[in-house]
Amino acid sequence: MKLETKRLLLRPYEADDWADYLDYFSDPEMWRMLGYRPFVREEDFRGDFGWRLENPGVTALVLKETGHVVGHICAGALYPPLLEREELRGKQGVSLSFSLHRDWRRQGLMREALEALLDELFRSGGADFVNSGYFSFNAASEALHRSLGFRPIFTHVIERNGETVEVIETILEREDRL
Repeated sequence: MKLETKRLLLRPYEADDWADYLDYFSDPEMWRMLGYRPFVREEDFRGDFGWRLENPGVTALVLKETGHVVGHICAGALYPPLLEREELRGKQGVSLSFSLHRDWRRQGLMREALEALLDELFRSGGADFVNSGYFSFNAASEALHRSLGFRPIFTHVIERNGETVEVIETILEREDRL
């Protein structure tokens, strides 16, 4: 999928994105916000980068001004407990996760990217709803979700990297967006 916004190109990862990927994926805070254990070996980084190159659900966020990749959005399968929710039965959904390089946060870039992607998913992608979750300690992500119209649907607790964290699962339905 390729989309364009005022300041961004949303496109699949390319082999030439390696240096940019490595720059923002080396940030331990980004890993905590995504809930992953930071990579320490180059082969781990290369494996993850290879997965991004091959996965059509992963979108690189590229600054038009510089051509650098500064983040990503992953669109994938729904969190299984969502499939059990009565109000979502028979509806088509997609789950999103996303991250932005810390140097580019608080400038509205992720909101700009998500606005474009949500419009595409609801208009052309056939989605009835979109799910996204965030950790309770991530106030910036909570504010972004709320500002886009996502509403909490349930919470659950997970153990990640020796830390017990609460995850707030949210949904945005097509009728709330269009």
